[in-house]
Amino acid sequence: MDQLRHWVGAAAIIALLVLGAYMGYEELLYALRGRHTEGVITNVEIVRKRRGFNDVVTYQYTEADGAQRTGKMVAQPDGKEFLGRRVPVVYVPGGPSRLVGFTSRVDVVFCVIAVGIALVIAIGWVINAIRNYTPPLRRRKKRRPYEY
Repeated sequence: MDQLRHWVGAAAIIALLVLGAYMGYEELLYALRGRHTEGVITNVEIVRKRRGFNDVVTYQYTEADGAQRTGKMVAQPDGKEFLGRRVPVVYVPGGPSRLVGFTSRVDVVFCVIAVGIALVIAIGWVINAIRNYTPPLRRRKKRRPYEY
């Protein structure tokens, strides 16, 4: 039973670390490889959601190598007055892009919580192992009889 608890704990740690890494991957990608440029909003489409409205913003930007790219994002409703406005864009060369300031806070918070829980489980595991540690018994060496 004790062995099973250790395996379940190890599986929980691995699952939380993998899930946290998956959730925070895109944010980490933008932080490490992201490049900043300026783009132009080309279209703002109002989409009706179950609980209100959202805007789907289409923007166009130029990468450092000169390639023209287009990106789409769902943003809070701000209206069509942003059409044609220049906006800062962060992109990964040859990969995804987004408007600056639109981070996925849910993903970042979940990543931090998952990694924190995994660390708490691992530290508890180590503390439990230290508490239950019993040093090996020392065996007395046999004395050799004195030779005369």
